[in-house]
Amino acid sequence: MASRTRLVWIALIAYTVVAVAVFSSTWVDPTGSWIGSPKDPGLFIWYLGWIPHELAQGHNPLFTDYLSYPPGVNLMWNTSTIFPALVLWPITALFGP
Repeated sequence: MASRTRLVWIALIAYTVVAVAVFSSTWVDPTGSWIGSPKDPGLFIWYLGWIPHELAQGHNPLFTDYLSYPPGVNLMWNTSTIFPALVLWPITALFGP
Protein backbone atom coordinates (compact mmCIF):
# COMPACT_ATOMS: atom_id res chain seq x y z
CA MET A 1 0.00 0.00 0.00
CA ALA A 2 2.87 2.37 0.75
CA SER A 3 4.34 1.85 -2.72
CA ARG A 4 0.99 2.77 -4.31
CA THR A 5 0.82 5.99 -2.28
CA ARG A 6 4.38 6.75 -3.27
CA LEU A 7 3.54 6.28 -6.97
CA VAL A 8 0.58 8.63 -6.62
CA TRP A 9 2.81 11.32 -5.12
CA ILE A 10 5.44 10.84 -7.82
CA ALA A 11 2.78 11.19 -10.53
CA LEU A 12 1.32 14.28 -8.87
CA ILE A 13 4.72 15.95 -8.61
CA ALA A 14 5.62 15.00 -12.20
CA TYR A 15 2.37 16.45 -13.58
CA THR A 16 2.82 19.61 -11.53
CA VAL A 17 6.37 20.12 -12.84
CA VAL A 18 5.22 19.57 -16.43
CA ALA A 19 2.28 21.99 -16.00
CA VAL A 20 4.51 24.70 -14.54
CA ALA A 21 7.02 24.24 -17.38
CA VAL A 22 4.45 24.19 -20.19
CA PHE A 23 2.50 27.19 -18.92
CA SER A 24 5.49 29.18 -17.64
CA SER A 25 4.73 32.22 -19.80
CA THR A 26 1.27 32.46 -18.26
CA TRP A 27 2.65 32.03 -14.73
CA VAL A 28 5.07 34.91 -15.33
CA ASP A 29 2.39 37.31 -16.66
CA PRO A 30 -1.06 35.98 -15.66
CA THR A 31 -2.91 39.24 -16.36
CA GLY A 32 -1.30 39.84 -19.75
CA SER A 33 -1.50 36.44 -21.38
CA TRP A 34 -3.90 33.56 -21.76
CA ILE A 35 -3.79 29.94 -22.81
CA GLY A 36 -5.27 29.04 -26.18
CA SER A 37 -5.81 30.56 -29.59
CA PRO A 38 -6.06 34.34 -29.93
CA LYS A 39 -9.81 34.24 -30.67
CA ASP A 40 -11.92 32.41 -28.09
CA PRO A 41 -10.12 33.25 -24.82
CA GLY A 42 -10.33 36.97 -25.53
CA LEU A 43 -14.06 36.77 -26.13
CA PHE A 44 -14.70 34.71 -22.99
CA ILE A 45 -12.59 37.08 -20.90
CA TRP A 46 -14.61 39.97 -22.33
CA TYR A 47 -17.86 38.20 -21.37
CA LEU A 48 -16.65 37.76 -17.79
CA GLY A 49 -16.25 41.51 -17.49
CA TRP A 50 -19.11 42.63 -19.73
CA ILE A 51 -22.04 40.92 -18.03
CA PRO A 52 -21.33 42.32 -14.52
CA HIS A 53 -20.58 45.73 -16.05
CA GLU A 54 -23.92 45.88 -17.84
CA LEU A 55 -25.89 44.59 -14.85
CA ALA A 56 -24.25 47.18 -12.59
CA GLN A 57 -25.28 49.90 -15.08
CA GLY A 58 -28.84 48.56 -15.21
CA HIS A 59 -28.58 47.62 -18.90
CA ASN A 60 -29.45 44.44 -20.75
CA PRO A 61 -26.34 42.21 -20.67
CA LEU A 62 -27.65 40.06 -23.52
CA PHE A 63 -27.30 42.72 -26.24
CA THR A 64 -24.40 45.02 -27.05
CA ASP A 65 -23.39 47.43 -29.74
CA TYR A 66 -19.79 47.31 -28.54
CA LEU A 67 -19.39 44.34 -30.89
CA SER A 68 -20.30 44.68 -34.57
CA TYR A 69 -21.03 48.40 -34.23
CA PRO A 70 -23.51 50.03 -35.13
CA PRO A 71 -26.14 47.27 -35.40
CA GLY A 72 -24.88 45.38 -32.36
CA VAL A 73 -24.97 41.72 -31.40
CA ASN A 74 -27.48 39.56 -29.57
CA LEU A 75 -25.17 37.77 -27.13
CA MET A 76 -27.58 34.86 -26.77
CA TRP A 77 -26.56 33.82 -30.31
CA ASN A 78 -22.97 33.51 -29.12
CA THR A 79 -21.41 31.18 -26.61
CA SER A 80 -21.62 33.59 -23.72
CA THR A 81 -20.71 32.72 -20.16
CA ILE A 82 -23.62 34.22 -18.26
CA PHE A 83 -23.65 31.90 -15.24
CA PRO A 84 -19.86 31.85 -14.71
CA ALA A 85 -19.79 35.64 -15.09
CA LEU A 86 -22.43 35.99 -12.37
CA VAL A 87 -20.74 33.52 -10.04
CA LEU A 88 -17.31 35.11 -10.55
CA TRP A 89 -18.60 38.70 -10.35
CA PRO A 90 -16.96 39.42 -6.94
CA ILE A 91 -13.62 38.04 -8.12
CA THR A 92 -13.87 39.96 -11.40
CA ALA A 93 -14.66 43.14 -9.49
CA LEU A 94 -11.58 42.70 -7.29
CA PHE A 95 -9.00 41.42 -9.76
CA GLY A 96 -10.41 42.09 -13.25
CA PRO A 97 -11.54 39.55 -15.84
